[in-house]
Amino acid sequence: MIEANTFAEACYNQNSLDELLEAYFDAEADQSDCESWGIDEQKWMDSIEKAMGEKMREFFCENNNSKIHSMINSWAKKPEGYLSIDEEGDIVSPSGAAMTIGQTAGFFKKTEAHKKA
Repeated sequence: MIEANTFAEACYNQNSLDELLEAYFDAEADQSDCESWGIDEQKWMDSIEKAMGEKMREFFCENNNSKIHSMINSWAKKPEGYLSIDEEGDIVSPSGAAMTIGQTAGFFKKTEAHKKA
């Protein structure tokens, strides 16, 4: 959950998943954002990651289907059905361990699943 009236909330509300992925993989804080919000570069990146994580989870909750499951397992080089999407929209293994936001971002960057759903 994103805290209200924060830079993370602004990122979530004002950016698409593509824009957040681009900012995340550029890994360079926007100095004007930092100045406007009174945050440092680490807080900027944490906010981008938090907003991106929420958008990715939303995508998975809305697109929890066999096509996406197949893409996830193929990308992770796992047998069909090994990885799944839980109720919160996280990619999980049979043990219940969830992929990190960074790993999940790698999935979106490589597959562009959000453009194909």
